[in-house]
Amino acid sequence: MEKVTLTKVYRSTTNSEGQTLKTKDGREYTRVSIKTDKHGDVLLSGFGNRSNANWKEGDTVEIVVEQKGQYLNFSMPDEVALLKIRVEKLEAEAALRAGGTAVSQVVDTPAPVDEINPDKIPF
Repeated sequence: MEKVTLTKVYRSTTNSEGQTLKTKDGREYTRVSIKTDKHGDVLLSGFGNRSNANWKEGDTVEIVVEQKGQYLNFSMPDEVALLKIRVEKLEAEAALRAGGTAVSQVVDTPAPVDEINPDKIPF
């Protein structure tokens, strides 16, 4: 996940021949291409959605950048993951204000699974 400032934002619902952009199953979509302060004149391509519908030049946004061959694509970070990060920051700030210490990020670990011994099952 990267925090970038948008230097150019291009939106298109048609291809170079003026035809409406459609997915393989026939749904219309919006193509979004952006330039950022971190990527210079390189265009990053992505899809329009409600999260990026109001983007404009000068906005600072968080995106996930992925290289596909010679092209760079962007996508929106998972909203739940973003909320989790925000909650962790707020919890750390609250702990510091209450005179405690901030705890580093907790890693989710699965509970250990004990082997089931069929001889110990009571029925």
